[in-house]
Amino acid sequence: LQGHICNVNAACFSPCEQYIATASNDRTVRLWSVTDGSLIWRFTDYSAGLMCVIFCGDGSTLASADKEGQV
Repeated sequence: LQGHICNVNAACFSPCEQYIATASNDRTVRLWSVTDGSLIWRFTDYSAGLMCVIFCGDGSTLASADKEGQV
């Protein structure tokens, strides 16, 4: 998976195992396809590097937290 320009601090598979979400010091969360590694979406509205990323149990929600504690 190429796209982040800084270290990746967290990664999480979706419950359906079709997606991987990554959180990076570049202040983005990215959603990738497990099938071919393509970038599906990039979330950019963060003011600090991201430390955590997790899907809810049914896969309908993706949550992240940054170094400043914002969720």
